[in-house]
Amino acid sequence: MCTRSARIESISSRPATITEMQDTRISEETSVVGIDVGGEREGFHAVALRNRIFGKTTSRHAAEIVDWCLACDAKIVAVDAPCGWSKSTSSREAERDLKLGEERIHCFATPTLAQALAHRKRFYDWVFNGDRLYRELTRHYNLFAGNRRTGTVCFETFPHAIVCALSGRVVPAKPKVPNRRKVLRDQC
Repeated sequence: MCTRSARIESISSRPATITEMQDTRISEETSVVGIDVGGEREGFHAVALRNRIFGKTTSRHAAEIVDWCLACDAKIVAVDAPCGWSKSTSSREAERDLKLGEERIHCFATPTLAQALAHRKRFYDWVFNGDRLYRELTRHYNLFAGNRRTGTVCFETFPHAIVCALSGRVVPAKPKVPNRRKVLRDQC
């Protein structure tokens, strides 16, 4: 699985599957990729999962990550970065509406492109890097727009919101790693 020097390891315990999270059918043979997006220095960290085997890679170049996704024969690619800029305010509607029940799930706000370009501290560099990744991905993958479709797809994901949904409550964002591991263990 996943040529180009991917490190392959077995997964010891059974992870939660997309099928368990919602009524979407996905076979274990389907290759899925998750990508964490950093700024230009940090680059991209990607992991692929297929048949309970995973591979991982890193790169500072969006095109290399997309090539790796294609080499992994990924049908689904989840990206932990905004897939678009706010149209007119300092955040997107989905960010403002992100709740579990009536409790709001905290997330970073994605401003308009003009606001991000004007930001002096370069905080949004990772969002610009995500934008470059989406531009490369959408040459090969359909950007999910809320309706079922066949073929390959990429979409925006927010791991903290997934942890909250799996927990059935809004959980603290920190400490991130122990919280996420506990929730995943609880799903097994």
